[in-house]
Amino acid sequence: MDIQKIYDLIASKLTEWMEDIVSMFPNLVLASLVLIIGFFISKWIGKKTRGILKRITKIDIISNLFGSVVYAVFLGIVFLTVLRILNLDKALGTALAGAGIVGLAVAFAFQDIAANFVSGVVLSIRMPIRIGHLIQVKDFTGTVLKINLRDTVIRTFHGHDVIIPNKVVFNSPIINYSISNKRC
Repeated sequence: MDIQKIYDLIASKLTEWMEDIVSMFPNLVLASLVLIIGFFISKWIGKKTRGILKRITKIDIISNLFGSVVYAVFLGIVFLTVLRILNLDKALGTALAGAGIVGLAVAFAFQDIAANFVSGVVLSIRMPIRIGHLIQVKDFTGTVLKINLRDTVIRTFHGHDVIIPNKVVFNSPIINYSISNKRC
């Protein structure tokens, strides 16, 4: 192959790419602005949602969870808008199809974590137990130290801290001795 032909091929490709970059420059600038402004707006909306829900529910776990979900949804809308501005929305469809298959595999792998998380949300809303309550769940009796989204921590009479997954707490009968102040 002749060196001149190689040089011409490389030069024509670089020129073509440069023309594409120059023609897309306004879209790149607009997409960058939308991304930056959208990030701050999403963050602001998430914080406002947390603040409103903290006043309504008084449950920090729930308000933080829904604030994070609202933030993620608005950030997703911003990313979709940026991809549309850059004319990459068709590539996004292909990527989302692949992500859906991967997401299904991940969902099966993490179903226990998801079950504990959902159980923690329901326990936070229903509040059958609270910090400081004396409870019995399965074979464990003790005082509730923490109620997290994935687990509940109780301290037994022997001074041991037991971490019980929220799925177990949610699916098992709970004896709450603190509600009636009577023991059988």
